[in-house]
Amino acid sequence: MLSCLPRSAFRCSISSSASMIRVHYKTPPTRAAHSDATSDGRQSAEQAVEAVRAYHHESKHNFNAYAPGPGGLDWKNQPNPFRTFDGARTVQLELPGPGASYEDRAGSTHCTYNDMFRTAKPFESAPVNPSTISQLLYYSMSISAWKQFGTSAWSLRVNPSSGNLHPTEAYVILPQLQDGHKSVFRSPVLAHYTSKTHALEVRSELSTGAWEALSTGLHGRSFFVALTSIHWRESWKYGLRAFRYCQHDVGHALAAIRLAASMLGWSASVVEGPSTAQLASLLGINRSAEFPVPEELEEPELLIAIVPSATPPSVHYQLTAATVDMVQHGVWNGRANRLSARHPIWEGIDTVASLTRKLVAGASDLFGLRDHHTALESLFADSRELLAAQIVRQRRSAVDMDGRTAITRTQFYAMLSRTVPSQSAVPWDAWPYPVMVHLGIFVHRIQGLDPGLYVLVRDISSMDDLKSHLLNHSVPFSWQPAPGAPDGLHLYVLHKQDLRQVSQAASCNQEIASAGAFSLGMLSHFLPTLQRDGPHMYRRLFWETGMIGQVLYLEAEAHGVRATGIGCFFDDPFHSILGVDNDVYQSLYHFTIGGPVEDTRLQTLTTYEARETNRFDDDEQ
Repeated sequence: MLSCLPRSAFRCSISSSASMIRVHYKTPPTRAAHSDATSDGRQSAEQAVEAVRAYHHESKHNFNAYAPGPGGLDWKNQPNPFRTFDGARTVQLELPGPGASYEDRAGSTHCTYNDMFRTAKPFESAPVNPSTISQLLYYSMSISAWKQFGTSAWSLRVNPSSGNLHPTEAYVILPQLQDGHKSVFRSPVLAHYTSKTHALEVRSELSTGAWEALSTGLHGRSFFVALTSIHWRESWKYGLRAFRYCQHDVGHALAAIRLAASMLGWSASVVEGPSTAQLASLLGINRSAEFPVPEELEEPELLIAIVPSATPPSVHYQLTAATVDMVQHGVWNGRANRLSARHPIWEGIDTVASLTRKLVAGASDLFGLRDHHTALESLFADSRELLAAQIVRQRRSAVDMDGRTAITRTQFYAMLSRTVPSQSAVPWDAWPYPVMVHLGIFVHRIQGLDPGLYVLVRDISSMDDLKSHLLNHSVPFSWQPAPGAPDGLHLYVLHKQDLRQVSQAASCNQEIASAGAFSLGMLSHFLPTLQRDGPHMYRRLFWETGMIGQVLYLEAEAHGVRATGIGCFFDDPFHSILGVDNDVYQSLYHFTIGGPVEDTRLQTLTTYEARETNRFDDDEQ
């Protein structure tokens, strides 16, 4: 029997009817001092990995202590969730569709939910113009609804965020665009997206030479989307652990952008080549005079190339230093608004951000992945008539589960299959890295499956390694294929048992982890990845978990239930449940899906009609 014992710092246990065994997490490795450096002031790769590893252990929750946090919330100092650039020219984007509510709106392609996950489309790719740029952002990064209680109102967004704090900012780098005979952008531009008003703030107009250098080798009227993080927005509430949550949110946003592009018949790919410093210069977020509050600086995360074709040719692309210089030396406009009056400093976040920056620039291989036709297609019959636009816009995070709603085994397998790159092309065709994350699943209420502990191996080549590290020596895991699982879905039963209390205990004793149909932890191939590829991969491990989470959010909505991400979990007690006793594998994100309990006290207001009631007016901060 599996059990979690909260009186111990690192202890969960498994027992059978014949014996009881306890699995103890080993003492974490000695923490490398963040100041360890080579003689030129830069840490060696090995020292950097150890320092990142130290941050990871320092930011863990355990039964006897939570990660360092603020100890309370300073509500008067809550960060403004909307970044704006005072003095930048604002271009209002037209809202998609004629209807007054999102249920009446669909993308110009009327893309079905199932077609959104395929690269091959039954419609032509949409052109790149102001209307379709608006749709891309509307179905990925915009406000999806407003909630109101009494005199307080707050926004929800298409892309989820830990604590609804939204540290992720989006930028677009666009060619000259026309709306009919009217030029919206007379020249190529770099613009910041502000979700509050669904508008673009033009930070810089690019020269023709700069744009040609940026887009060299890309198909047709391609363009770029970039993501940054404002760590302060998360650390206000979550303290040291906030860096992790910022990276989850980048992954959510990346998947949301890829899926929105797919609705338009477009392709997208992460441009992995640029260094972090190059990306900061390209976006102008290293221009300190325009970001007057140092604690509210934006951290560059990633660059996405988007091509108006469902099946573009593969491209070998490189962002050169000369191209970045051409952009950086243009004319810039706008000054970042202040988000808070005060900023408690979390030096550990600044340290891990510095350590996980990509230092070496290189080339990127973009696009080229095509659909896989598998037996899993039959799992998607229930969602074939749904419109992608409806599901994307109705996504919400459940705040509670009813403890009753079950899903079918077929629904469960369909949800999981969308997270497997070899079985679902989109959004995974945008991901330039191998599979690094697998799922440890607590099955609670799934018709046709016994409750218990399961593992989804998202890449079968990792099977032997997982079996060698997920061990319980007294009561070995069974590793039996899940009954009825289709070929291509490598789901295994480890241990059959009602684990509702165990899953709840592992997720900071939150009942929402036990009251759904299932919950899970996302187990990353942790230390070997950092040692092989460098400390910058720490962020990318979290990005992959965020992408998985975004897919599961949408799958829950498509199957009539609801999901929520769980950032608060007891790291090492969860590891001990799976028999993990070192840093080869580490859990980075938890998740749950089930029947939601709605808070009937809240009034839901549609999209942008209530934006003026938001407490964060521009003149408040």
